[in-house]
Amino acid sequence: MNTAIDLETKAKALLKQADQLRRQERAQAIRDIQQAIQLYGITVQEITGKGAVRYVGPNGERWSGRGRRPGWLTNALDAGASIEQFRTTVGA
Repeated sequence: MNTAIDLETKAKALLKQADQLRRQERAQAIRDIQQAIQLYGITVQEITGKGAVRYVGPNGERWSGRGRRPGWLTNALDAGASIEQFRTTVGA
């Protein structure tokens, strides 16, 4: 017959085993991801969904060109600047 102490001991052992297995599975997942990155030339931007910086403002502000136009750029354009003045060829 199992006692509460027996069950707690078994539970602790199972939790330890699950933790070890989780660490092994995580390590394998990392290896698989690294292999896919090398094989397919995947970039961080593709994985995270963050685009490369296309525009840089006068104070170092950054914008990918996606989504809502930032205030610093809207203000500059309203003041007569050209968007091309802020275009950069350097990614994030």
